Amino acid sequence: GGPGGVEPPRYAVRINTAADDNIACAAISPDGAWVACAHASRLSLYKLTEDDDGTLDVDKVNIPKAVARGSANAVTFLRAAQCLAVADRKGDILLIDLATLEVRATLRTGGGGDTQSGPTAVNLLQVSDDGEWLASADLSGQVHIWSLETERLHASLPALPARLSAMRFVPSPALSRQVLSLVTAENRLYLYEVEGKRLTAFPSPDASGPGGGGAVG
Repeated sequence: GGPGGVEPPRYAVRINTAADDNIACAAISPDGAWVACAHASRLSLYKLTEDDDGTLDVDKVNIPKAVARGSANAVTFLRAAQCLAVADRKGDILLIDLATLEVRATLRTGGGGDTQSGPTAVNLLQVSDDGEWLASADLSGQVHIWSLETERLHASLPALPARLSAMRFVPSPALSRQVLSLVTAENRLYLYEVEGKRLTAFPSPDASGPGGGGAVG
């Protein structure tokens, strides 16, 4: 064992992607049964199964060639829908059904064109814990929120002054609703009430004097 009787971390499984280029993004499904990773040249999907002795087997799964060759800027698994969300290099979000391995829906962000590294390239995806909402953010700071029940756009947030460095859905028991927290590269925090479509900005950490947040837009 390790110091204090704590077992050191060990690998559960190694996946050899057999690719020469770097991994751009990766995700593991909430149930641990799927792994997706994207290189600059392609997107790959793997299925994990456990043997009787507890070891994990890895099988590469074929996905539509157009999706695999297009690679991705961000990937995430939808918790209850058995679905993989893929932000492709054209600025769209593809929902891949894990049962059929076909594209179930395409969510249009309005980017279009060659957006691999341009300002409309989606670089962040986040799913709410209840599986109802999907948020996307691009390099310009534009955030969209999609209803996963209808697979339609729910809201587009007012443009933020800087690109996002992180975002996460936070359940709000007091409000009985979902709140999306957003942090920009300028260390600004924003909270967005999803159902109420209200964005609140908080003072930056280096702001002088007292003061609270204010609504935006």
